[in-house]
Amino acid sequence: MREERGESWGGGGGAEPEPEPEPEPSEGKKKKKKKSKKGKKGDKADRPTIAIPPPKEMKGALIKLQGIASDDFLKRHTLKKASGNKLAKMKRAEFEKILADFQDTADVDELKEFME
Repeated sequence: MREERGESWGGGGGAEPEPEPEPEPSEGKKKKKKKSKKGKKGDKADRPTIAIPPPKEMKGALIKLQGIASDDFLKRHTLKKASGNKLAKMKRAEFEKILADFQDTADVDELKEFME
C-alpha cells in the first residue's frame, strides 16, 4: 500500500544525503617513511628471522622459549612456570604474537639459540 503512494520506510523527508568529497590525488599518495631508532639491540637486517613452526610443534617451541627468554618476557606473556598442558592449549594467534614480540625484543644471541 505504501509503495502505491510513493512513501518509503525510511521516513525521511526525501532529502538525499550529500556525497562526501573525494580526496585530492596529491593527498593520499605521499607517505613519509618513518625511521626507527632501535639501534641498541642490533639492526633488523642483522637479526635472524624466526620461522613460525607448524601447529604440532607449538608446544615444543614454547618450552624452548621458556628456557631461553628473560624472566621479564616470560612474565609478560604468562609463560613463567606454565605447564606443558597450558602450553599445548594455547591459541595459535596468541602464540604468533608471542613469537613476534620475541623477534622484536630478544637479543641476537637468544634468537640464534632459539633457531638451533
